[in-house]
This record gives sequence, C-alpha cells and structure tokens, in this order.
Amino acid sequence: MKSKKPLLVMAVLFFWVGYSVLSFSFYSISISSLNEEHTLTKKNNIDYHLDSSVDYLVNDSIESLISNLETARKLDHFNFFLLRKDKKNLAFGTNHSNLEGIDVPFTQTNVWVEDGSNTHIWKTKIINNYELTIGAVTSNTDYLLTKFNQKKYFLLAELAFVTLFSLGIIAFLFRDILKITRRLRSKETNLNNLTTFSSEAESILNAAQTLHQTGAELRSTNQTYSQAITPAILEEIRLQTPTPSSFPMTLVRVDLNGYTRIFLEKREAYITEILNLYFSRAREVIERYDGLIYQYVGDEVIFYIKDQANSPSPLKAMFCVRQLFNVAEEIEAKYARPQGHDFKIKCSLAHGALFYVQLDQGFGFSGLPLIESVRMLGSFDEKKENTLCLYADLAHLHQTYFQVNENKEATFKGFSKSSGVALVKSFTALKDLVGKYPLEKLVCLYKADQDISFWLNHLKMLIEDKNETEFFTIFSELKEVKFETGVDEIVEAYYQLLQWTYKEYGRNDSNKVFLSALISLAYNLIPVESFNQDLYDLFERIIDVDDNRTKANALTILTEFDPSSHRYKGFLKDSSNRVAGSALLIEAKRDFNSKTFDQILSFLKSENVYFVATGLYIVEQIFAHYSKANTVFFKSFPLFSNLREECRPLLKNKNEMIRKRAEKIPGLRPETQTGSAA
Repeated sequence: MKSKKPLLVMAVLFFWVGYSVLSFSFYSISISSLNEEHTLTKKNNIDYHLDSSVDYLVNDSIESLISNLETARKLDHFNFFLLRKDKKNLAFGTNHSNLEGIDVPFTQTNVWVEDGSNTHIWKTKIINNYELTIGAVTSNTDYLLTKFNQKKYFLLAELAFVTLFSLGIIAFLFRDILKITRRLRSKETNLNNLTTFSSEAESILNAAQTLHQTGAELRSTNQTYSQAITPAILEEIRLQTPTPSSFPMTLVRVDLNGYTRIFLEKREAYITEILNLYFSRAREVIERYDGLIYQYVGDEVIFYIKDQANSPSPLKAMFCVRQLFNVAEEIEAKYARPQGHDFKIKCSLAHGALFYVQLDQGFGFSGLPLIESVRMLGSFDEKKENTLCLYADLAHLHQTYFQVNENKEATFKGFSKSSGVALVKSFTALKDLVGKYPLEKLVCLYKADQDISFWLNHLKMLIEDKNETEFFTIFSELKEVKFETGVDEIVEAYYQLLQWTYKEYGRNDSNKVFLSALISLAYNLIPVESFNQDLYDLFERIIDVDDNRTKANALTILTEFDPSSHRYKGFLKDSSNRVAGSALLIEAKRDFNSKTFDQILSFLKSENVYFVATGLYIVEQIFAHYSKANTVFFKSFPLFSNLREECRPLLKNKNEMIRKRAEKIPGLRPETQTGSAA
C-alpha cells in the first residue's frame, strides 16, 4: 500500500510546483526577448572594440591591446577574443583557462558569423599580419543561467517567501480539517469538543462524529447481544456454522436442589446475589474445561463440551462437574449455611449428537441428549449431597476416576426401553493416581482449584529432579488455565514455588529454563487484584538475573500487573534482543509514536537476524493490540501503514526464520500471493 501524503504537504507542493513552472515559463519568454537586445548590444560592442584595435595593431601595441580587450571581456562587452600573428596564437581571452572551443580557423573577415547551433557569433578583422577575432555567446540557456546566477539569492528568497506565504494561507484555510485529522490520528477519539470555521469542515466533523457514535452504538449493541445470547449460540454465530448441522458432544444439565424453597423463604436481593455468584463461578469452571453454556433456566445451567481429537468430551464433562461440586460446597460453607439453608447441586450427563438449528427467531439446539439429561435428573431423589447422574455403561467405562454409589434400571418417559443409570457422588483423589496413570491425561482432567495447588507443589519435585519432560507436560496445561477470581491457596503456592526456584537459579544455572517458564504462568493463574506486594518484590529481584529470557519474561509480567511502572525504560537499549524487544513492546503498547516507530525500525534494519525477528514480532503484537484497542487510531495513523511497508521486503529475506515471522504480519501475506497493493 502506497504511503499517503498529508493534505497540507500536497497542497503546498502542488502550489509550489505550479508557481515555479509558470514563473519559469514567463521568465524564459522574457529572457528570450532580453537576450535579443543583449546580443545586439554585444554586436555593437564587438564592432567598437574591433575598430579601436586598429591603431594598436598598426603600432604593434599588443600588450595594451590585450589589456584593453581583457578588461572589456570581464565587463561583459563580449565573451571571448583570439589574437593571432602569422597564423599563430598570440593571446586569447575566454571563461576557460585554455583555448577550448575557440582555437579554430576563422576564415571570414569583417562579417558576422554564427555557429551551426546558433549559440555563438563572432567577427574577425585582419590588420597587416595580425588576425583578431571577437565573439559573444547568444544562447538563451546560457543567458538564463547567467542571469539566474546573478539574481539567485533574490530568486531563492522570493521562492521561500512565496512557499511560506502559501503554507500560511493553506494552513489557515485547512486548519479545521487538519484539526479533525490530528484528533482522529490520536488515541483520543472524542470529537465533541471540536469547533469548525468552514462549512466543509463542519460536514466532515459531523460525518466523523456520526461514524464514532454509530461505532459506539454498535459496540454497545454487540456487547448487549453478547451478554443476552449464551456463549454456545454466540460461538456458532461467530464460526458461521450453517443450519442445520450437528456435532458430537457431551451435554451437562446442572440443577440446584431446593431452589423453590430458597426462593420462597429468602429475600430477592439475597437470591440474586448468591445466584450471580454461583453462575459466575460456574461459568469460569465450565470455560476451564472448554465448555459452552447453552441456557440459564431459573437456577438451572445447561452446557456442552464438544468432542475433540484425542480429548473425549465425557471425561472432561465429568471433571467439570467435579469442580462444580467444589463450587457448590464453597458457596454453601461461606454463604448458604450462615443463612440457614443448604446449597447442593444435581447434575446429569449425556453424550451424543447435538443439532444446531435456526428457529423462528434466533437459533437453538435440539437432540436426544437434551431429552436424556432431563429424564436422568428425575432418576434419583438424593438431595443431601452433590450428585452426578449418567448412563451406567459410560460410568463403568471411566470408574477409575470416581466411585459409583448407586446403579439402577430406569425407563425414561417417552422411551420404550429401560436404561442403566449410575449415580456418582465423589471422585478419586489426584494424589492416588499420580504415578499410576499417564501424566498428560491426569493434568488435562484434574484442573480444579485444589488440583492447581497440587500441580504447583509437584513441579518443585520435578525441578529438583531436573525432569524437564514431565515439568513441561504439566506446564503446558497450566498455562491455559485462566483465573478471573484470585484463589489465595494458588497465589501462595505459586509464590512459594517461584521464590524457591529463584533461589535455586542463583546457584544452579540449569534451573533457568524452569524459572523462565514459571514466570509466564502468572498471566493466567494470578488475577491483577491478587498480585500482591510479595510477588511484586520477587519479580523486581528476578529482573536482575543474568538469563535474558528470564529477565524479559519478568519485565513483561511486572509491567503487565503494574501499568504505572516505568521499570522497562532502563532496558530499551539492552544488548539482548529479547530484553530490549520486551521493553520496546511495552513502550509501543503504551504510546505508539514516531519515536517508537524509529526504534522498531532500528530492529528491522539490524544486521543481527535475531533483532530483525524480534522487530517483526513487535510489529505483529502492536498491530493486534491497536486494531482491537483503538481501531480509528490504527486505521488513520500513517505510521502503522509505513511500518507494514517496512516489513514487506523481509518476506523475501534469505533467512527462513525472518520470512516466517514476516508472513505473520497482517496485510502482508495475502498481498504477496495476489501481487496487489493494499
């Protein structure tokens, strides 16, 4: 995409070019006329000096003659002369230090002679054995250059004055448009406090305000719809799933026991508060296991988990229910019991195909699992404990992970055959399975709050044993677990592990890979409000370690959790591409301007391939950041498009790492394939 020039620059440039062309044209025309008069004057001068030379030549006063001729030439009476005696050069005068151009035979005497290109004239007079030729330059171009050289300072001053004068006029006329443009290109997108002078600018301002208002309304509407439409429907809309279509999944229905009694006995404000707390915690747990909520029906939550390769949804759904049991127990202990009531949930689970369909208004789901899950909830009357009801064959298939408390045969309403149904109340503890079953399977399933604390403590043992394989098996799963609400036990376990690893790093360099990885876990495990002073002080100490990867990760975390921190500024010129790149990315996200543009450019132009790759990563990240955070600023600020164009040549770099990095820059790869400019 070609870089667009500012309106003010283009206006001044066009005016300056137009003014210069017109002025030069009129000047050239006038010069041609003046040159004719100038040539006539020189002819008269040449005749005068030829006639005056006769006495000197007759009396052999050659030195005096040469002196007079040279003085006259310098006074621009003519441009050159050549004096010969007996066909030999005796003296000459010209703008050159040699006879270049005039050392030729002049055969015609006492007549005006012009050269073939009409740029010179001369006349020759022969006295005794002397031959004197005097000539002048008649070229319009030479005369123009001579005059310009004589008046160049005046002409340049005039041109500068006209340019500044035109700049002032254009800036005054366009000041409203320039003001609107500056505001649109800044992070501040409020246009309501701008005033305009011209009607054209007023129209542009009204259009921009309308666009901003429409955009704000659309964002608000989108947010409202996103909150009103449940995640399951919203996800299918986002994926543009065609209707009708089906997919295999496990559907879970969660119902609160005794909700009617609670509703009748408790205040509405209390019921709303405790249900919102329950729904909020339940949503976080469901998302942790890749679940999507389909409906909230009173106190009931319906969600599903889609089947994925090598990740069966029934087991993930069962362990999601396990964590929902924990949520219910926590709410009961902290809120329900003090109010004199229980908080127990009963869940049902069914695996099968769910159909995504379009309804009269909106979209919905249908399928056998929706019916089966309803029927299962009525199979058992247990209300004193949290329970899960599922088909017996599915329960027995996975009974390693839980205890089946009861089995029964039940004929569901509308079904012709009876079904074996199992009731589950408790799950096998994680500590009883570690070492007996594949670690990668356990860590994918055991992701409840208490499990995270267990895994963090288990990581310490793996670090002591330098067991990188199992360490990163657990790490790769933990880094995907996101906590919106801080859990004190997890925060403390993370702090203790990080502090211990930091101390070990100080005396055992092999632990640097563990420390660097643990730092990045803070993003999701520790919410901002739970990032306490102890963690802050620990990260401050970690920044001073020798390992660049560890230092860069710690620096990023520290500024992520403390937006007011300027600690990163001291590392902008670090010799390590990782450290300097992390600092520059923080700076660019806070304020992208010409200074940060030049700093990123220095990375892209570096002779070090690792700095170039880091520069491309920074570009990718700030494009992603600003395209979401401030779309108008991202689209209107020309430095973003300039930065994209600076990255374009790197698509053909001989280094494969750089080429692959460049291909990740939005707007580069498609243009390269089609050969068109954006």
